[in-house]
Amino acid sequence: MVERHAQAAGPLSINGRLFVQGQNVVMGYDAYNGLKLWEREIRGAIRCGTRRHVSNLAASADSLFVAVGEKCLCLDPARGFTR
Repeated sequence: MVERHAQAAGPLSINGRLFVQGQNVVMGYDAYNGLKLWEREIRGAIRCGTRRHVSNLAASADSLFVAVGEKCLCLDPARGFTR
């Protein structure tokens, strides 16, 4: 996990799933019981300094979006694979 003083983006929750970023990793959890559903290594998938910048995570009912550099990955929220 990123240390809290780096002001990393907070967890994102939608449809009973919680998405959390770490150093070069994004993880999906069941928001009701805390069970880790998946973990995906994505180099550069961290954004710090969110006091000045926005998060690089967004979600819709059926997708998790992760902005990495100049790309935006669309992930399956249940399993973490790239769509």
